[in-house]
Amino acid sequence: MRLSDFQMATVGKNEERPISCDRVCNRAEWPRICRFELVVEKRTFHRDRARYQEDVRDDNITLTAGRKDRLMVELVSDTASVYYTVNGRYVGPTLKVCENDYLVVDVENRIPGESISLHWTGQSQRKTPFMDGVPMITQCPIASYTRFQYKFQADKAGTQLYHGFAGSERTQGLLGALVVRAFPDADLNSTKPDSFLSDNVWLVTELHGRLAVNGRSDWQQTLPSSGNTIREHRVRVLYAGSCTLWLELPGHELRLLALDGNRLDMHEPGPAVDRVLLHDGLRVDLALARLSGDTIVSDYEIRLTPLAEHDAGQCDEPAIFSLHYDFQPRKDRPVELLQSDGIEYNSISPSSSRGEDRHGQNSARVLDLVGGLCLSKAGVVCLQDIPGARDSFPKELHSYDTRLEFTVNTQTVADDGPFGGRHAAEAYHETVHSVNGFTFAFPSALMLMREMANVEGPRAHTCGHRRLPRSCHPMMARCECVHVEHLEAGHRVEMVLINAGKSASDPASPNATFIRSPSRSLTLSFPSALAPADPSHDYVYHLHGHTMFVVGLSTGHRREPGKLARNLQRPPQRDTIVVRRDSIVVVRFVAKSAGLWLLRDIGSPQWSRGLDVVLNVRAHPTDFDIPSDFPACRHFIGPRYFLI
Repeated sequence: MRLSDFQMATVGKNEERPISCDRVCNRAEWPRICRFELVVEKRTFHRDRARYQEDVRDDNITLTAGRKDRLMVELVSDTASVYYTVNGRYVGPTLKVCENDYLVVDVENRIPGESISLHWTGQSQRKTPFMDGVPMITQCPIASYTRFQYKFQADKAGTQLYHGFAGSERTQGLLGALVVRAFPDADLNSTKPDSFLSDNVWLVTELHGRLAVNGRSDWQQTLPSSGNTIREHRVRVLYAGSCTLWLELPGHELRLLALDGNRLDMHEPGPAVDRVLLHDGLRVDLALARLSGDTIVSDYEIRLTPLAEHDAGQCDEPAIFSLHYDFQPRKDRPVELLQSDGIEYNSISPSSSRGEDRHGQNSARVLDLVGGLCLSKAGVVCLQDIPGARDSFPKELHSYDTRLEFTVNTQTVADDGPFGGRHAAEAYHETVHSVNGFTFAFPSALMLMREMANVEGPRAHTCGHRRLPRSCHPMMARCECVHVEHLEAGHRVEMVLINAGKSASDPASPNATFIRSPSRSLTLSFPSALAPADPSHDYVYHLHGHTMFVVGLSTGHRREPGKLARNLQRPPQRDTIVVRRDSIVVVRFVAKSAGLWLLRDIGSPQWSRGLDVVLNVRAHPTDFDIPSDFPACRHFIGPRYFLI
């Protein structure tokens, strides 16, 4: 990337000054360089021990059989919790740019003894795959007290997210919203209202059981009032947390606009609902409007309620925030209120049918993108019910060149533990995660540079398809390797994700194959073609660098994926999908961008828990240029002989 590619904002002959990238987007303008600085730190907050012990007693954690329960000892003693700050605040600032702008982001890591990296969702990184933010795959992690500069073009408009790569970083404050505004639609009638009354970002997070919006537990949303006329407000909702939440605004209607930054058809209104189910990693754009006949007499409530089915005992406290309408005429409103609403921008225009017109229609009232309610209740909008934008699904994807099938497997096995104890009271268990029998492990050297140089060394530790690394010969219960699947650039890909959902580790099960490890006195089952998965887990997968069309969904993992009906007309487009227990998800995409792209299990608290896959879209040497001084991380062994 060269600075000559940019149009610098100048004043006078040789005078430069910074100009905000938060603006009304104009297709006729040159892209701007948008510079940001993010300083990342880690902090600790302590809860009052007396109140903490009282909370523990309220949760009915007691002493039994004359000995202390280890869980209670841990809960009572551990009253300190950690969180991340970006520029001194829990949850980073919202970065607002226009489509095709260039981002230059300096990230400084001030965390002692911990390396980080940042991923930018939704962006193709078409010419800059080394800026995707995957440690040891596309970049070296940012070491303590060092800086790394991300430079890339924001070529995908929509509501996006930047976040720390590790799951615990993302869910503990190392994240922020990235809003990439689109250009105005050229075919809109200029006499028709083409903007929302306000544009708002709601970044919902959960930290140690407490919910917050935009980093605050006392957050309040103030919206301008349109008087008796009902107009829509745009709300960009992003969620990062382990709980599944209901979002509800009594007295209001929510209309779906976009999923994961991919907008629905602009010529027809999206489904209108009363409640939206938020899952980890979700980005959804909504149009918010008051119901017809409703009179504003007080502040409204914004309710966030955990779904008990998924989160019993983990985060069972709902949160209520305030929604306030400002009645001052727009020209008389204070400056701070005008700035809080942002600019009235373009992107997706409101539907010609407003809230008062849709109220009373027979429309589904619940949006469930997880899929748990789709078979059991009526009045539910599910992912397969949402049509994508017209002409967004390319005709060439009616068939495919390459088919990938991934079966998620999670097993709990007995282990001797750190002290080698064999007594029942000291029994330990270990959870082994794998995809197609391979437990993902990161490489020991920067993989992108090695692949571009065609170095054979790292390949000895990679696996995929029928390839096994040397460490997996003979086949053991755990095969740790860099799971890589190879694709050709431009190929049409069908990818099938299977969450088997029921354990086949029973010796009577025909799908179980048992292997005794020679290094450990334990017996393990190894996955077969349809490997067993933990029935208590739904998995959320995010594909880097590409968006996917969800063409098939099915409950029941034993169903033959090839016989599953495909939606090849107007399938919804996403980059983050939920693979529910005992289910199959089929997606299609075109491998347009060369590079190494991670199919990421975002539920892992660390870099990986073994459920990731690298998709290697083979690149031509001229597809992109890695800077010659790009940091390289590798082993240091030293000279073979030392001269004294």
